[in-house]
Amino acid sequence: MFAKILVATDPAHGDETALALETALRLLDDGGDILLMAVVSPKGTEFFPHVPEEQPDAADEAIRGKLDVLARKHLPHAVERRILLCHGNSPGEAIVEIAEEQRAGLIVLISHGAGGRWPWPRHTVEYVSVNAPCAALVLRQPD
Repeated sequence: MFAKILVATDPAHGDETALALETALRLLDDGGDILLMAVVSPKGTEFFPHVPEEQPDAADEAIRGKLDVLARKHLPHAVERRILLCHGNSPGEAIVEIAEEQRAGLIVLISHGAGGRWPWPRHTVEYVSVNAPCAALVLRQPD
């Protein structure tokens, strides 16, 4: 269905990333690409990995490593994949910008719904849903 899918996730939430990747895989065209993305907030919040100012490169590499492990674990070797790490205070804007730059056909996010903790804050999910340059799929947290 889609030639390029952007999966925006927090690598600290492995089960949710697995669900997003498995869903993306089912919707991916043969020969399509999956872009696995995390947004790093320089301020650090409960929703995003914090990159300490003292060693940002080491922290970035650790986050990339987590994303790579999740991709290798949940995607077949033959699927083209790229790891993208963006820095910014507005994850919604970063996700939309990357989707546009990469010409993604679909963005996949995980939500916990109105009653619980969200890996992406509500405003991020809403921002992406309204401003995405392509289709956006918001999945419910795995039970």
